Amino acid sequence: MSFTKYCTTCGEELIRIPVPAEKAKVLDYGFGDCAYFPLGSKFDKHTGLRQFGIRVKCPNKKWYNRHTDYID
Repeated sequence: MSFTKYCTTCGEELIRIPVPAEKAKVLDYGFGDCAYFPLGSKFDKHTGLRQFGIRVKCPNKKWYNRHTDYID
C-alpha cells in the first residue's frame, strides 16, 4: 500500500519535509480578512515533546508558479 501523492499541475511526486511548528505558517480566513499564524508552539504543553509540521511540496515549485505546496 502506497501513500504517494502527486502534484496536481505537473504530476511530479511530492516531497515531504519536516518543519518546526513555530516556523510553519498557516493561512487563516475570517470575516473578509486573511492572516498567517504559526502552526503551533515549539513544545507541546502537555507532553513537553518538540512539535513539527510536514511541508508537502512539488520539487518544481517556484515563487512564480502554482505547483502544489502546503503544510500537512
